[in-house]
Amino acid sequence: MSKILAAFAALLFSTAALADEYILVTSASNPTASVTKTELKEMILGKQKAWKQGSIVHLLLQNDESKSTDWVASQLFGVGVKTLITKIRQEVFKGELAKPVSCNSDADCLEQAKSIGGALTFVAAAAKLPEGVKAVPIAP
Repeated sequence: MSKILAAFAALLFSTAALADEYILVTSASNPTASVTKTELKEMILGKQKAWKQGSIVHLLLQNDESKSTDWVASQLFGVGVKTLITKIRQEVFKGELAKPVSCNSDADCLEQAKSIGGALTFVAAAAKLPEGVKAVPIAP
């Protein structure tokens, strides 16, 4: 009985962990096949203004309290979401970064990413990707 309970708990917790995973998404017209974590961080902060193939980076972010923005802050930068948002705002103020496009949800980010060739956004890994966008793997 305890083995069954342990297996159920492991399944429950592994499913919960998957729900908190996010993927990088861009327009399907963007030919980029993958991006490194360093390149991604530089694009988010405006230090790298274009994708490898030349498309201008357009950052699409959900609001400061969203799980996806919190995930970006903690998993990519190792900081809290308020710290990341403050840094992004500083880079916008300095003119190093275009003001991020605001999205209300994963669906909204995906819809906007379809029409922006250099879109860079994050959505839940479980989100169904519509035609016109693609996931881009993040290499170490």
